[in-house]
Amino acid sequence: GETMWMHPASRERFNRFADAGGNVWCAGHAPGVNGEIPKSGSASVRVGAVADIAANALPIAMVTPPSRGIRVAARELEGQQLVVLFNEANDEYVGHITATAPYVIELAFTTGQISTIVADSDGVEVKLEPGESRAYLLSQAEVPGAAPAMQPRDRMSVALESVRAVAGRQVVVGEHDFEFVDHDFDDAPFAQSSDWTGWLTDDYSGDVEYRFEIDVPAPWAGSPLQLETGPIEYAATVSVDGVAAGTMLWPPWRVTLPPCTAGRHTIAVRVANSLANELTSDRVTQAWAQKSGPGWPSPYHKRAIEFEQESRAGGITGPIRIFRLVAE
Repeated sequence: GETMWMHPASRERFNRFADAGGNVWCAGHAPGVNGEIPKSGSASVRVGAVADIAANALPIAMVTPPSRGIRVAARELEGQQLVVLFNEANDEYVGHITATAPYVIELAFTTGQISTIVADSDGVEVKLEPGESRAYLLSQAEVPGAAPAMQPRDRMSVALESVRAVAGRQVVVGEHDFEFVDHDFDDAPFAQSSDWTGWLTDDYSGDVEYRFEIDVPAPWAGSPLQLETGPIEYAATVSVDGVAAGTMLWPPWRVTLPPCTAGRHTIAVRVANSLANELTSDRVTQAWAQKSGPGWPSPYHKRAIEFEQESRAGGITGPIRIFRLVAE
C-alpha cells in the first residue's frame, strides 16, 4: 500500500539526504508526517509515476540481454565493485555483464578461488543455469593472486552401470536427540539407487555414497578436472582416492577436482538429503502427537510439517561427466 506518512525525524533525514545529493524518488507523492499529503518539502525529493522512476533509476549492473529472471546485488568498494548475479528463472541465461573496470575477477563461492576473466567489447560473458550464482569483482587495479580462468574442454562420460551405491548412516529421532543408525543394505547399482524411495525406506534421512572409477588419459595428467552430475537431493561431498575434493550445494551440480596422474582413480560422491523424510514419517508423527507439555506442539508445528512434507526426497540423477579444465 501507499506510505502516507512517516515520523517527522525520519522525514527530516529523508530531506537532508536528498539535499546532500542523494537520488530520492517517490511514487505518486512524497510521504507526509501527519497522515496528509505534504503541500511542501525538499525540492530535491522528486515525485513521479513508477515509469518515470524506472526510467531515471541507475542500474546496479548492466546485463545484456536484459532479463527479469536475473537478480543483481552490488557493493561499492574503494576502486572496486563487487557484483553478484543469481538466475532465479527456469531457463539458462546467456549474455554479458558490462565491464566497468579494466580488471575482472570471478570469485568462487565454495572454494574462495579467484580467477581473472578476459572481457571483450561486449563485456564479460555470463552463463547462468537455473539456480546458479556468480560473483565478479570489477577492479581499477590488478588483483594479486588471481589465477587464469579455467574452462572445460575435453569430456568423458561415466557409464552409470559402473556406479555402485553404498548406504551410509540413517538419522532417526531418538527419545532426547537425533541418533545415527547403521544398516546392512546391499550395494546397489545406479539404476536402483538413484532414487532412494524404491531402494531404502521412504522415511530414510541420511547419506549414500556413490562410487565409480575413471581412467585418466595421459594428455589429461596434471590438469584440474571438473565433475558434473544431474540434480542432487540435496547436497554432496566429493572425494578422489579417499581425499576430500569439494562439495556440491546447488545447481549446477559441479565441483573442481585436483589434477590426477594418468591411470585409474576412484571417485566417491556422498549424497545427503534432509531430515524431512524422518520428521514426517508415521513413526515420528505418531510419537510426537502423544507428547504434551510446554512446547508440545509448537505453534509453528503444523506449518513446519507442511514444509517438510514438500521436501521429502533423496538421491542423484545422471548423467555423470568429467571434464578437463584448461586456461582461457
